[in-house]
Amino acid sequence: MEVMSKRFIEWQTKIKDSPLDSFGDFLNYIKDRLECEKNRRYSPLSVSICITERCNLKCVHCYQKNSGNIMEIEKVKKILEDLYENNVLHLTITGGEPLTHCNIIEILKYAKELKFAITFQTNGTLLDDKIIKVLKNIFNNNIDVIQISLEGSMSKIHNKQRFKGFNEVIKSIISLVQNDLKVIINITPTKLNQDDIYKTFILADKLNVYGFQATPLAYLEKGDSSLDVDREKVIRQEYLILTHKSPKIKYLGGVSGEILHLMSIPEFKTKLLKAFKTNNCLNEYKCDAGIYKVHIGADYEVYPCVFAQHRKLSMGNLMEKTFREIWFEDYLNTLLFRSNRDLKNTKCEKCEALNICRGGCLGLAFEKYGNINFPDPRCEYISKGE
Repeated sequence: MEVMSKRFIEWQTKIKDSPLDSFGDFLNYIKDRLECEKNRRYSPLSVSICITERCNLKCVHCYQKNSGNIMEIEKVKKILEDLYENNVLHLTITGGEPLTHCNIIEILKYAKELKFAITFQTNGTLLDDKIIKVLKNIFNNNIDVIQISLEGSMSKIHNKQRFKGFNEVIKSIISLVQNDLKVIINITPTKLNQDDIYKTFILADKLNVYGFQATPLAYLEKGDSSLDVDREKVIRQEYLILTHKSPKIKYLGGVSGEILHLMSIPEFKTKLLKAFKTNNCLNEYKCDAGIYKVHIGADYEVYPCVFAQHRKLSMGNLMEKTFREIWFEDYLNTLLFRSNRDLKNTKCEKCEALNICRGGCLGLAFEKYGNINFPDPRCEYISKGE
């Protein structure tokens, strides 16, 4: 059995050591990856792991349960070893707020001993000199990132969404940058900050961070759908970011959400439909949940992604089976989530954008309707009756 992660490493090494000689080589690389996807028998490239659901904030947009579930340190280590043995390359350590875990330093050090590339997600309010010193000593600036949440360009906007912490977050970002650590600022666009996204990007640029990105609002169980953004407003904000002259930081996307949201804006709709009709390869677009990435909850359940954290969508529990058993032996069961989506008799069926969005996020559809055979509940294209 060929493992995707190993083959990916081989290709990356080849490209690094000796650039591809021709466009044909590049096509062969893409075909090789697509063939692996077709067979669906490889390790995921990236795994996110929620080491605790505890958090020191109560953000209005948060979908996490904050139930108090926390992973035991020895079990975390065993899981990391399991992922390492199955050739997982990238690890996202998240929560809750991971810095509330009493063994967070030990977890970070052990993950780096296993040579994972790490994205460490934090709200930034609990970072202190001790933690920053550890991060500086163990993180590799080429592959490791600290992702910090910043919800506005000023305290009254940020704190309205997170209740507190703006000054602490700015202080943490400055300290991380001064210690030569790679920082990405993440914003969650909501009705509360939708007019301030571009200004937040400008602030991020001034703070000299590596990148700026957004995570679309989700309302799994406890999230508040009344915070939904005016999609056209945030797209305009993204336009300002994309046309900003000579930013020092990288814009990593996400402000306008998934591609289906762009369909609600006439000027984008026409261009997107034309692009997808003339580029057959784009018709293969789909999300990578349960394919290239998975999420492990603080309850040790393995889910296709962070937006599909419903027990009925669980691929298995790591306290009952190893990751390899769940991924390779039980994987056919998870294809129900990926391949058997039936959008007949829904508004999607006759939608000209179906080949673009494929119905949107399956996890959010399941959370909203209890069934994956429904459209993404955030789809404004459908809600407008197009």
